[in-house]
Amino acid sequence: PGRYNLYLGGAFDGSRLSKLYAADLQHDEIVAALDPLFAAYAHGRGPGEKFSDFLIRSGIVSATTNGPDFHANTGPIAKAAV
Repeated sequence: PGRYNLYLGGAFDGSRLSKLYAADLQHDEIVAALDPLFAAYAHGRGPGEKFSDFLIRSGIVSATTNGPDFHANTGPIAKAAV
C-alpha cells in the first residue's frame, strides 16, 4: 500500500502502450521523478506535441507498439538527458 509503479509513454489513441519507467515508488518519489520530465517537456516540446510523444521522441522511454514487447527496455533509458 502507498507504493506505485510509474508507467509513461502510452498513446491516447491506444496505438502505443505505456512503458514501466520506475517501480515501487512512494508519492513523493513519483513527484520527484515527474518534475524534471515536466520541465523538459515545457522547454523542449514541439507545437501540439503530447507529453507521451515528447518522451518517446526525446528517448526518455522507448515506444511499445507491439504487446509482446511490453517488458522490453523498461526503465528510464535516457534519464541524464532530462
